[in-house]
Amino acid sequence: MLIYEYVPNGSLSDSLSGKLGIRLDWTRRLKIALGAARGVAYLHELANPPIIHRDIKSANILLDERLKAKVADFGRSKPMGDSEKSHVSTQVKGTMVGSSIR
Repeated sequence: MLIYEYVPNGSLSDSLSGKLGIRLDWTRRLKIALGAARGVAYLHELANPPIIHRDIKSANILLDERLKAKVADFGRSKPMGDSEKSHVSTQVKGTMVGSSIR
């Protein structure tokens, strides 16, 4: 069972659609976007083991009483192995033509 803290302002999706009557001006939207980005950065860089969320969308960003973003729904998440920690691949890619790769 997964238990979340109570977040009274629902999801970002609900707020953007107007269902909750919350007005999100551009300053609030930017703060929410930065908060969600910090959450994803934490998952990628500081969590042990690092986690790839794989389902970031407005319905999976919850807003607390101060409209602070909380990344939620880790159903599709995946732990990142040591070989996946870098975006740089050392594998040779391309088509072999003679002795060079093109």
